[in-house]
Amino acid sequence: MLSWGIGVTTLPAINALFNATSVLFLLLAFAFIRNRRVQWHKFSILIALGSSTLFLTSYLIYHFHVGHVPYGGFGWTRVVYFGVLLTHTLLAIGVLPLIGRTIFLALNKDRRHPRLGRITLVIWLYVSMTGVIIFFMLRPYASSHFEQLQSPISPEVTHVR
Repeated sequence: MLSWGIGVTTLPAINALFNATSVLFLLLAFAFIRNRRVQWHKFSILIALGSSTLFLTSYLIYHFHVGHVPYGGFGWTRVVYFGVLLTHTLLAIGVLPLIGRTIFLALNKDRRHPRLGRITLVIWLYVSMTGVIIFFMLRPYASSHFEQLQSPISPEVTHVR
């Protein structure tokens, strides 16, 4: 049990909510800047950044406590899952410096901000959206993984005759 009464098994859903919040506010930020509502654009970006930061913090706490949750699907769904996971992971690593650089340019009113912002937006949206997709793809297999973690007898012992 983590603080505030939140169990570690609740964190994946909270993480998906943080990712979905980032998607929503990134789309709002895009709409606001297209309509030249700069202050609302800034506000939306800050909310998306905060939500993504909370996601990353929660994600790291979760995996520190639980470790890796294996995907239990097979066939074509396994191929889709690992394709999404691979692109999500690689782009998630790459988007962190992009977000930092884009915000740095914006704060310094650098004319390169809009161009880099377009690239950052697409990657950040992809990473946040696929984070939600990965949550739903892993969800059916997470409960059995949690049960194995909490079992006092390891799976190997249960097969002894």
